[in-house]
Amino acid sequence: MANSQESSDKMQNSNKKYIPEEAVKRLFTTPASDAERTIVEKQLGRFPRGMVAVGARCVCGRPLAVITRPCLEDGTPFPTTCYLTCPEAVKAVSRVEADGIMREYNELLQSDEDLKKQYERAHKYYLEFRHELAVSLGDSEEHISQMSAGGMPVRVKCLHALLAQTLVMGKGVNPIGDMVLERIKDEFDPKVCRCTTPWSDDAYATETEVVVEDETVAKDKTAEGEAVKSDTTTCAEKTVQVAAIDCGTNSIRLKIAQVSEHGMKDIVPRMLRVVRLGQG
Repeated sequence: MANSQESSDKMQNSNKKYIPEEAVKRLFTTPASDAERTIVEKQLGRFPRGMVAVGARCVCGRPLAVITRPCLEDGTPFPTTCYLTCPEAVKAVSRVEADGIMREYNELLQSDEDLKKQYERAHKYYLEFRHELAVSLGDSEEHISQMSAGGMPVRVKCLHALLAQTLVMGKGVNPIGDMVLERIKDEFDPKVCRCTTPWSDDAYATETEVVVEDETVAKDKTAEGEAVKSDTTTCAEKTVQVAAIDCGTNSIRLKIAQVSEHGMKDIVPRMLRVVRLGQG
């Protein structure tokens, strides 16, 4: 249950001074590599349109959230500047949303004035960050200048977007994003690698090769005394094909993927509909 004690704990970190101009400059000093773009494409199951930088990384180096330009290549306005890509985080947050926690967070916003002020400030930081990004890229903000993400500044609509802001801008900026990160810490933690997305197709092939030893076979000893398995059997990994509907702030996607114990592979978006739910 979300409660005022939880919000009070988060307020202790709310005095953090966030400077959007400096944040944008730091992002462009370490541009996304080709390997990182490939990882994000695997995470999303599609090419990351509008991606200009990695906003947050796991301790292993894999992207957790990316920065998307305010205006996509085809001229489409895109308000979700901080975009969550890590599949493990997405799954954990989806479970929280399914439990109905957004309703509780919305109730907290109505009853806790301090939380409300911090949430409004997070909205302000989001707009300032995107403005600096737009200036740097020469993008237009004409249709999204006062639109942030996740329901800010008055409602909680998308926990994925709010967590993405926390990951990109750090704790103490978005109180709801901070609460979400705390709530899912047993499933996702940026300081603990639980990534399943391989760095490359070759890496995936290596990771999905399962070797099972016959327990009845004794181990031999080499001249150096090293234990060696005398017999092994390589077995094909079992996979299943699944379909999923990804309901986002701006669009709804139908995706098909191959899923195994090692994660998802060959994610193929089959249908896309722009619905702009984030506009209310």
